[in-house]
Amino acid sequence: MIFATKGAFTIDIRNGTAWFSSKPIYLLDANNDVRSGKHSVLASNSSIDIVIQRSGEVLHFVLLYTIEKERRVLKLCTKYVITNFSKHELYVLSFAMDHKESSTRECVRTLDMDAKKLHLKTVMSATNCIGLNIDSFYDLNVKKSKRTNDTAFVYFVCIKFSNDSEISIPIPLSMPFTRRCLSIQNESDSLPFVVTLIEKNGIHYLNVFDDISPSILFNNQTDIVFVVAQTKASENSKVSSTVSEYHGRHFDWFQLLPAHSNCFYTPPEMYINFPDIESSVCNLTIALYDDQIKKNKICWSKPISTDKSWEKFLHIPNHGDVKIIICDKHRVIRFSIYYITEQTEFSVKDLRSRLLTSHPPIDAETTKHSNLMLDYKNSSASSGLSIIHQKCSHFSEEHQQKMTTNVKIFIKEVNFCLNTDSKDRDYVKREIFALYGDDFLLSYEDESDKRQLNIAFTNLQIDNQLYTSGKYDFPVVLCAQDLYKRTNSMPQVHDLDQTYKNLESRSFMALFVLNFYNDEFKLCSIKCSFSPIRTYIEDAYLNDLLDAMVECEPSNCVFVLTAEELPITLQAGENLLPRDVAAQAICISEPLQLRSFRIEPLSVLLSVHTSVRLYIALDHSPLSFGTYEREHIITAPLRFGQSLGMHYLSGAIFGAGWVVGSLEILGSPSGLARSFTTGLRDFVSMPVQGLFRGPWGFIVGITQGSASLLRNVTAGTVNSVTKLAASVARNLDRLTLDTEHLERTEALRRTRPQGFTEGFTQGITGFGISLLGAVGGIARHTLEARSPVEVVTGVGKGIVGAFTKPISGAAELVALTGQGMLQSVGFNAMPQQRMSSLYYNKESIPSAYRIWKLLPGVLSTDQILAYHEVTLLVPLKTQRAYIFLTSAVFAALDAQWDKLLFACPVDKVEILADRNDKTLVYVRVAREKEDIEEDMDYTNQRIMSFLHSSFISRERTITADSLDDMLQSQDGSEEATRNLECAFYINENIGEHLIQYLKIMHRKL
Repeated sequence: MIFATKGAFTIDIRNGTAWFSSKPIYLLDANNDVRSGKHSVLASNSSIDIVIQRSGEVLHFVLLYTIEKERRVLKLCTKYVITNFSKHELYVLSFAMDHKESSTRECVRTLDMDAKKLHLKTVMSATNCIGLNIDSFYDLNVKKSKRTNDTAFVYFVCIKFSNDSEISIPIPLSMPFTRRCLSIQNESDSLPFVVTLIEKNGIHYLNVFDDISPSILFNNQTDIVFVVAQTKASENSKVSSTVSEYHGRHFDWFQLLPAHSNCFYTPPEMYINFPDIESSVCNLTIALYDDQIKKNKICWSKPISTDKSWEKFLHIPNHGDVKIIICDKHRVIRFSIYYITEQTEFSVKDLRSRLLTSHPPIDAETTKHSNLMLDYKNSSASSGLSIIHQKCSHFSEEHQQKMTTNVKIFIKEVNFCLNTDSKDRDYVKREIFALYGDDFLLSYEDESDKRQLNIAFTNLQIDNQLYTSGKYDFPVVLCAQDLYKRTNSMPQVHDLDQTYKNLESRSFMALFVLNFYNDEFKLCSIKCSFSPIRTYIEDAYLNDLLDAMVECEPSNCVFVLTAEELPITLQAGENLLPRDVAAQAICISEPLQLRSFRIEPLSVLLSVHTSVRLYIALDHSPLSFGTYEREHIITAPLRFGQSLGMHYLSGAIFGAGWVVGSLEILGSPSGLARSFTTGLRDFVSMPVQGLFRGPWGFIVGITQGSASLLRNVTAGTVNSVTKLAASVARNLDRLTLDTEHLERTEALRRTRPQGFTEGFTQGITGFGISLLGAVGGIARHTLEARSPVEVVTGVGKGIVGAFTKPISGAAELVALTGQGMLQSVGFNAMPQQRMSSLYYNKESIPSAYRIWKLLPGVLSTDQILAYHEVTLLVPLKTQRAYIFLTSAVFAALDAQWDKLLFACPVDKVEILADRNDKTLVYVRVAREKEDIEEDMDYTNQRIMSFLHSSFISRERTITADSLDDMLQSQDGSEEATRNLECAFYINENIGEHLIQYLKIMHRKL
């Protein structure tokens, strides 16, 4: 608690025997009279900056003022906190200057030699991040200018890798930014970094990260120091202005390219507006470095484009010609600068002059370039230094072809189901939705010039597995517009290339093409294409699906024990970062980087049913979305998702006219227009196509076109009337205010008629029930009342129902009759579920542990390999049972009493499927050797008896018509009765899998 004050106060800092004070500070409240003058005013729940000058230093703090429980609380904090998230220990140089002043690189270097720097260690923990306070800033121009208490300072920090390394570009702390990229030169190597600046409660947090996505790697193989800058000038034009690395008048700072060194560089265009980056492609320009030349006097080269790979000569003013090689096939673009080799060592400008004149003049620039080349050769020869021209492998003539890898995987069908079970539903496990993918093909190609992954689905379908409950309208959520015809044929392994071509000719429903960089397995570009799809959305189903997805959230599935947090002891000058600040900084430092992202145009037929207050429905509303394409992406994943969502949202808004025209309450005029258009198109196109096949083809075309026109016009009209009647009927049912009547009619109309007769019968039944409900509703609602108010309410419901129920029944009669008629001709048919949903009680299924306890103790260390529910055949009846296969035994268990019915070692079990019914499986026990010999003797006696009886009397009737039949009869009767242990019904595919699994185990035993 602070003392009560009505005047001003100051914050003083001691330096030896002297004290340095800040400006007077007034607290702004009702009791204080703030006078005008040179002072600071601090309002409640706000903050002000405190600046104190001391012996060539500037101390910067922030004072927070809050009122807590009627107490005034003042908190003095540091203004800037820096944290090192990189893998290297760094040194930080902090300095300040007047906002009207400017300085140079040499002044900062001079200060760096004498000033004391902060030692910034790497953050050891990802949860509790500790940074250092930056309280003191060196006054860069204190000896050149006078300072007063009113001097407005701007603050900077420079980062160093070590005391001997170069300093980075000054990072402004007074100018807000989200992300800045820089590099630190350490001898011939370069270290890329990313810095973020985040403000919270008046405190600025500066965070340093390793840059995982620098833009360009320069490789200067000359002995000349260059500078590089970004320019907005187009290629082959003169550079009149460049973009400085520092946006402001305080510094003219450009990125240096030291001699015989590598240097990472990211142009300002790629981070200045992060994450809102429309295009990260920009041109660069190079100049000779001279620390005495001002910015406007630098002579720059022509613009250099980095969006493609090329190799050419470039003229640099005041130096001459150099060889430039740019390769964009890497994640970090390679930019190499070489001297022109001895075979092609000439001046490009000199060559142009020789072509224009017979006696070309020797200018001073060409002479200077020749002298530089001569001095370079002499110095290299005298020192024994040989320059190694490390070309990119894509431009090297000795580049060896790498091993080619081609992988193709074909999967006939992929199924994914989401199941839920909860205590509220008595642990009944039910399926929510099912995803089916047909003819899934994955192709990976790793060649010398590309590394590509193709993921293709020939057909995709998402089913509403809750449809069988009778509470939903749509059995399918998503499917193709043209229903896919499934086949059971499987391609040969050696013929997958031709299979891919055949499936591609049929057009994939979903195709994803992922390209990777050649030198590292990271995404370069993504291309997606989708065939026309149909989507069915129902609000009731979406609510249930979202509830199920919440249950599937990892935080709800796995319990993570939170460790007890111990108190953290901070040393002098340390500061603990807020966790939200650290999380935001990490997100900014790891952007989404792609060369290109493209989604092909998408066509959707959208059907929607929603009934919050009124029943509103869309019937196959056509929506068309254009191509979504972005090049050279460097942004945050969240912002990229927002951009993608806005693209499709705007497409939906532009298609609002078709959406309104597809409303069923209006009769779906857009659907009627589509039917008319389809009929007219066929009426015109089919005769024209038939004309090319001759006179008879023309006549057939006219016939088919006329039939198509008549069919589409008639069916479209009936469909429009049907949708209008159905929408009117549903809304009238809601106006009856009778919940029971509404549920009954909804259940009735969800039973879709399959023909005209069935639809008419169902409509007549519903109309009769509506008439009875209208007549009996008045009496029923009145008799159910328990108070005078409820009597009045019941009479009102009965009167309303008496008018609305008959009209609703009549409209439903029209709708159901029309649906049956359309269903019989196959017009606008609703897609069907691939497989009905399953419901079973979770608690009624015995766990593997309970089954395990019934096995002998010696098998307790074994593991279950297969486990499934079957229908066991017992005398005169069937019963539920469970079979399981371990590495040692095969056993069957009664599902009702958990009784072990059968158990046998795996090496003695034989499982066979019935010839006529593949779902019927027999389990037999293999016989011992003595039994086999006994049966062989018995069989030999039967054979001899058969031959003898056949030879003596051919007229004798024999039960077996042949020897093969007799042997089969022996195997089918005697062996079946003597060795059959059990028989059960099981899914055909699972049974076949079990048989093959057991055969594999027999081979290994």
